[in-house]
Amino acid sequence: IEGEEKWSDPSLIATANLDGFPFICLLPTSTHAAAFWVENNGNFSGAVLDTSTILQGQPSWTPLNNSISGVDSPACSIDSAGNGLVVWVDRGLNDSVFAASFDSSTLNFSSPIQISPSSTFLSVTEPAVFYSENGTGFAVYGGATTPGTPDFHYAGYGSYYNGTTWVINSSPLAPTAPTSFACDVSGDNSGDAVAVFYARPNLYSVTNTGGIWGSPVTISSLLNDIGVAVVKVNPQTGDAITGYSIEELAAGPFSQSLAKGANAWSTPLNIFQGQPLFGVIPVFAISPEGNIWCVCTLIKDLNNPPIGFATTLLNSSGTKWGKARHFTSEQLTLSGSAIAAGTDKYAVVAGFGTENFPNPPFSIYAAHTITTPGPHPHSKIRPPKNLQGFQKVNNFLFQGNVFNKITWEAPITGPKPILYKIYRNSALKDPIGIVNALDELVFEDLNVPLNTPIMYYIVSVANNGKQSNPATVTVKATQ
Repeated sequence: IEGEEKWSDPSLIATANLDGFPFICLLPTSTHAAAFWVENNGNFSGAVLDTSTILQGQPSWTPLNNSISGVDSPACSIDSAGNGLVVWVDRGLNDSVFAASFDSSTLNFSSPIQISPSSTFLSVTEPAVFYSENGTGFAVYGGATTPGTPDFHYAGYGSYYNGTTWVINSSPLAPTAPTSFACDVSGDNSGDAVAVFYARPNLYSVTNTGGIWGSPVTISSLLNDIGVAVVKVNPQTGDAITGYSIEELAAGPFSQSLAKGANAWSTPLNIFQGQPLFGVIPVFAISPEGNIWCVCTLIKDLNNPPIGFATTLLNSSGTKWGKARHFTSEQLTLSGSAIAAGTDKYAVVAGFGTENFPNPPFSIYAAHTITTPGPHPHSKIRPPKNLQGFQKVNNFLFQGNVFNKITWEAPITGPKPILYKIYRNSALKDPIGIVNALDELVFEDLNVPLNTPIMYYIVSVANNGKQSNPATVTVKATQ
């Protein structure tokens, strides 16, 4: 809730024999958040939060209408329309990866379909999935085709959803690794994606452009026993961020960034630099304004249980992480964090916890941020919206004064304008008017020719002096 600097108390949203970490995401117009989990009986289920109840101080979660049975190691991704994909592993004589779609209007799952090669893998790792705004999707996983000694050796694989069917890739995307393997995938609104694979001791990335997978690129070669792979792509820009910890050195977590179209990742940043914290499994979320949130599971050292979560925010230049905010309670041990960044008002985090670690019962807990980072200081200011214009004539005695009246509304996202400039030319030279953002958003252009079309260009101006692209309106006739 805007204006406060802390997290809410955790609220219990499910009590069951849980067998995995929760997944959390926002549904259409950010009015709802959904959390998904798997139970020991193999059912994949979830609940939906009405975010309006956050402001009332009593978050209300509603169970989904149905669940999927026979599920192991699930993952999900939802688009802004509330629809998405769920993927999971079916453990049989040969492991297989399956997928189903999620419909937010009915809160139901579709019938499952296999998306991995038939009768190929002796073992499959936990998959990851991304569903794009353009209706395409990606799933990645590790597959072992031959027995390892003593453990399976996994290679990275991926499948591409073209909007109607899955295109199954039978060739590996990332090299084989013994013992430790993990993967993740994320993408942008155009349908391009970045996948990361942890194949001990290396962390690789593979991009997908237009449904075509690229070659693996090494991010780091120091990650013995790290066991995780995470990536988040800015849906607007296509830039990616990944994170990891170096467990033997009790160092990190660290983050690295990849600009869209670039071939090399940035140098590592210590997320908790200068703070007495050690975190593992960093998870990222990107708000509509481009703010990058990170939540990490905190541990005192490698021999002690988790001590909760800490969240932090990347600065505007992408060079330093902010002060971490610790979220937990003295009685509750939390791990397996998941986060979703909402509007300017809030983000939501969920965790897998117990009050008697490492003993059951394990339950899903959730909380929302009670702080907002505000618009990204370097995010682009948006133009005004809903422009309207019309011409009027004021008749006074035997003379009529013709003027054009223009109205508009403030942009919804981005930095808040401090004023608006009105121009008659596309070069945006010599404004004919300036309106304070705190005043009524209206401008009158006096003594104009009768019934002569005039195009107006209106720009928003931020407190740093930067201007938005112009929004235009043409006034044509008297009213």
